[in-house]
Order: sequence, then C-alpha cells, then structure tokens
Amino acid sequence: MKKVLGPAVEEMGGMVADYVRIHRLGKQIKAFTRSQQMLTDAGLTPSPIAMKTLWPLMEGISIEDNDSLSEKWAALLANAASPNGSEVVEPSFADVLKQLTPTQALILDHLYEQVDGRLMQQERGWYYTFKVDKVRRVIELPFTDFERCMDNLIRLRLCTRIIPARNNSLFKPPAGFPTTEPTMFGYAFVQACKAPIAQKL
Repeated sequence: MKKVLGPAVEEMGGMVADYVRIHRLGKQIKAFTRSQQMLTDAGLTPSPIAMKTLWPLMEGISIEDNDSLSEKWAALLANAASPNGSEVVEPSFADVLKQLTPTQALILDHLYEQVDGRLMQQERGWYYTFKVDKVRRVIELPFTDFERCMDNLIRLRLCTRIIPARNNSLFKPPAGFPTTEPTMFGYAFVQACKAPIAQKL
C-alpha cells in the first residue's frame, strides 16, 4: 500500500495524528476550564501541581469520552490544584479513575453515600458495612454484571470484601458471612473526585 500511495500515506498519517492531538488538547482545555470554575466557586486560589500528579491527570483527561467521568477528572484536577492538593489527591488516583467504567464509578458513589465521613476518621468507621444489595437495586444491573463491577472496585482497593472471623459489632452480620466495607483509600478517592469545597476559616 505504501509503495502504491507513496507520500500520500505519510500525509494521511500526519493528518490523523494532528486530529488526535487537537482532539486531546480540546479535552484538556475543557477540563482546565471546568476545574478553574470549581476552584472559583469554592473561593480557592490554584496552587502548582506536582508533575508526578499532573502528568497522569492530563493523560487521563485527554482520552476520556464519558461526560460523567470527565467531570470527575476535572474535580481531581481542581482538588490537586487546591492549597492542600498534595494531601487530597494521591498520584495513583489518576490511574484508578482511568480503570473505572461509568457504571462502576456510579456504584462507587452510591456505596460511599452511605458512609459518614466523620466515622471514617475514627475507629468506628471500620465497623461499617455497605448495603450492597440496595445499591444493586438502584443501579438495576443483573447480578453477574454487578458482581463483575464490584470485583474491579475491590481489585482497586476502593472497597474490600471480608469474611469476619467473629461478630464483634452490632453493625455486622454473623461470623462467616461476607461483607463489603469501605477503605480509607476508597473514601479519599471518592472525595477527591468531587468538586472542592471552600475551606473553613
């Protein structure tokens, strides 16, 4: 083919590459604009983002096609640029978000809506068990599809599934019954994927 078309092949390849670059740049500009608006709404002044956090964020933003996930990318970028961004956004968060489907992200949001953030900062937070069946009914996914989504969330340590050795809390089912519970990593990730809020004085 290259012998037949000659320079035309290289020209076409260059045009495709240019289109991809422009397309990705457009997504990055849109995310920057949205994240800036989030910071403005929260009354926060942007701060420099460490390169090891910024680079994977920009890569993920540039290849995201889903609107709901794009909003999470913009929120991650905004939180990373907030005054305490290095404490809020882990460098690994970009890689985690890149591995989520829109449905999995929705499930994760529904799970952590059940969690009181104040309890996650205390030992009592670890006695909490997600009401997984309730979320599955809301999402309306077949059991096997839902479990596949949960497997990915567990693989990414956004939540954990354990079999209690003994019943040491009124909030947990009997020993031997598997439970799905929050992780500090998962809680921090979900919060970082939300628009930043104004800091209390």
